[in-house]
Amino acid sequence: ALEASADHELVDPIHFPDELERKEALKKDAAFFLGPDWESKMQPSPVTLEYVQRIREISRDNPELIVPHAYTRYLGDLSGGQVLRKAAIRGLKLPDDGSGVCFYVFKRVRDMKVFKNMYRARLDTLEASKAMVDNMVEEANRAFDFNTRIFRELDALGGFVPDPNPPAPPAAAKELKPEVAKNLANCPFAALAAQGIPMPAEHPPLAPKDDDQDTIPVPEHRSDTEVAVPK
Repeated sequence: ALEASADHELVDPIHFPDELERKEALKKDAAFFLGPDWESKMQPSPVTLEYVQRIREISRDNPELIVPHAYTRYLGDLSGGQVLRKAAIRGLKLPDDGSGVCFYVFKRVRDMKVFKNMYRARLDTLEASKAMVDNMVEEANRAFDFNTRIFRELDALGGFVPDPNPPAPPAAAKELKPEVAKNLANCPFAALAAQGIPMPAEHPPLAPKDDDQDTIPVPEHRSDTEVAVPK
């Protein structure tokens, strides 16, 4: 979907196929864990299918909304994803040749901090209207929610939680007060925090809420830190 939308004026500035393309790496990991015929044996989970349907829908109708999905995917993988890579190697006792964690290896990104700062700068300079920015914030929260639901689904398949089919996110978010929308723009994770969903262990601490019950706490992000959401 990102490749198909690459010529869009809002997508092109954050499209880095050489540095960020994950398709072949993901295939290698799948073959390592599931065997060379994994594509003929495996079926996507219900939430994954729902996520794919959403990506295809916006790619067709609103390609600019690919941007928040790219943001949540790649900056997360370049930051907290690196913590997950180390945890997977240690927890699953994977070989030291990178097998099973190719997804988290970005050979063409020499300095992740520099690259992430450049990527954020590109996002900050996108010429998007206020209405479009609001739509992107909402879509970023939708992306976070999809990833959270996929993790819950995996927990259910592993027998850790009882419900394998978490409810879908609401079709449309309610209208937000200006100060709340500002908080969400600072960190899309704020919407999940407002729902009581715990932040990942590596996520920066939440800033304290004020007396306004409608105000959503915002994580205090450091300039060199992004946190991966569940994938």
